[in-house]
Amino acid sequence: MKVLVLADVQSWHTPRFVNGLRSEGVVVTLASLQDGKGVDYKFSRSRLGEFASYVLMPNQISELIETNNPDIVSSHFASAYGFSAALARKRYTESHPRWSLHVWGSDILVSPHRSFLHRRRISYALGGADLILADSSYLKKKTMELGGCEVSVCPWGVEKEFVPTPAEISSKSIWGKGSPVKVILPRPHNKIYRNEIILKELSDALRAKKISLIVSSQGDSRRDFEILSQKLDVDKRIEYYNPMQRREYLEMFGGNSIVISAARSDSSPVTLIEAMALGVAPIFADHPGLYDFLNPKDSQEFIFDSTSPGDLARKLNHIVDMKSGVRGQLLLKNHQTVLRRGIYEENIRTTINIWERSLHA
Repeated sequence: MKVLVLADVQSWHTPRFVNGLRSEGVVVTLASLQDGKGVDYKFSRSRLGEFASYVLMPNQISELIETNNPDIVSSHFASAYGFSAALARKRYTESHPRWSLHVWGSDILVSPHRSFLHRRRISYALGGADLILADSSYLKKKTMELGGCEVSVCPWGVEKEFVPTPAEISSKSIWGKGSPVKVILPRPHNKIYRNEIILKELSDALRAKKISLIVSSQGDSRRDFEILSQKLDVDKRIEYYNPMQRREYLEMFGGNSIVISAARSDSSPVTLIEAMALGVAPIFADHPGLYDFLNPKDSQEFIFDSTSPGDLARKLNHIVDMKSGVRGQLLLKNHQTVLRRGIYEENIRTTINIWERSLHA
C-alpha cells in the first residue's frame, strides 16, 4: 500500500504515525507546510498567510498524486490539510486514490465554534473525505454532527515497547511513606488546559509537602502560572521540564505517581492512555472524551468535577490516602484497559485494515 500523508510535521503525532505505517510495510510520502525532520515534500508557503497556503495547496497535492500514485491520501486536521485535500479531490472522479481524513480533538471540538467560516471550512473538509477516523466515540459523535461520511474510531494509544508488565505495575514503589507524592502536569500552559485551576487546588498539599509537582515548561501562559505559584507561596515546590525525546519523556512520566489534567475540551487524550499504561494514577476533569478509557460508572476515583471547588483536592487526597492494595488493583485495571484497546501498533494495523477494506469495496 502507498499512502500520501498530508500533516503538520511539527506535531509529534505526525512522525509517530508515519513511522507506525512504515513499520507495517506501508510506503509513505509525508508532505507538510511546516519545516521539520522527515518531510519528503515541503509545500510552498503563500505570502498572503497560512490560510492562503492551504487554499493554494491543491495544485501541489495533484502533482504529488501524479508522481507517487498513492492508494490513500491521508490528511490530518480538517480545517487545514483536510480542507486542502477536499479542494484537490474535486479533480478526481474515480475511486482511486481514496481520501482519508484524521480529525483531531481541537479540530472538531474547538475550531467550529470560532466562527461561521471555520464551521463551513470543516464541514467542507468532512464532505470531501471517503473515510474519516477519530480517536474516540465522543469525537466521532461530534464529527458526525458536522456532516460527512461514517466515522471510524481508532485511538492513538501508546507503543507496546513502553508498556510495563502487570507485575512491574504491581511492584512500583513510588508511593513511599514519608516522601512527597510525585504529581505531574504534562499539558502546556494555555486556556484550554486550565493549569491554574489545578495549581489552586493543589496549593495546600504543596505547602504541606504532601506532594511535589513537575510541570511542562511549554505554553503561552506559563508566566501567568508562575506568578500565581508565587502568590500561593508554592513556587519553590514546582519543577519545570522541557521537551524531550519520547523514550526519555515516558521514563520521566512513569516515575510519577499521579497525573492531573483539567482540559475543558478533549478527545481520547494520549496523556490519559499513557498514564493508564504506565501505572500512573490519572485525575482528569470530567469530559465525555475520556469515557472510552475511563468509564464514569466505575472510575470515579480518577474523575473530578472542575466546576466544583475542592473536588480535585478531595480526589487527590483520596488516592494518596488509599490503601496500597486497593490502589494497586485500580491501577492494574487501568493497565488492562490499555492492553485491550490502547496499544498503538494494533491501532495502526486497524487503520490500515480500514483503508484496505475501502480500497476493495
